[in-house]
Amino acid sequence: MVRTIQMAGYFSAHSIHCICEGETLTPLIGYDTREEGGFFRIEGDEPVERGMQWLLRNPKQVLRAIFIYDAIATYQIHGSKLRADSLIIEAVKYAQAEKSFQITVPYRHAEKPKGFAVHKPKVTRVDGLDKEELEMLIDHFWIGVDEHKEGSAIWRQCLDQSF
Repeated sequence: MVRTIQMAGYFSAHSIHCICEGETLTPLIGYDTREEGGFFRIEGDEPVERGMQWLLRNPKQVLRAIFIYDAIATYQIHGSKLRADSLIIEAVKYAQAEKSFQITVPYRHAEKPKGFAVHKPKVTRVDGLDKEELEMLIDHFWIGVDEHKEGSAIWRQCLDQSF
């Protein structure tokens, strides 16, 4: 599970690198097999639905996969609901017992008056993770973020922990 969590961090940092100047993120799937790792973008109609279907079907029979897309997410902050641009990270480890989690990364769009900012990641769903795996989730996420040099530098430079 550690590698899956780190891949989620790496591809999240890659996505931050892609959107920091106001670009729209083309949804992407990162994956890992026994022989190789890689990623591809999902373009065209209904990319989120197609990406979720890819995760469910696992057509390449990968060991793990990360699907990242851009959306507006709703957060409960200090008793109030707040909607924010967010990267949605869906992660799955395919094994004897499938395990998955979702992390959202809220951000402020580059075209807003204060410019681009990225906020703390939030674990929004876990399925099949034991207590030990859950405890290491965020630490290993950051290890993965640090593996992407450009994305991690932007993340740290533009980090706004107020959210």
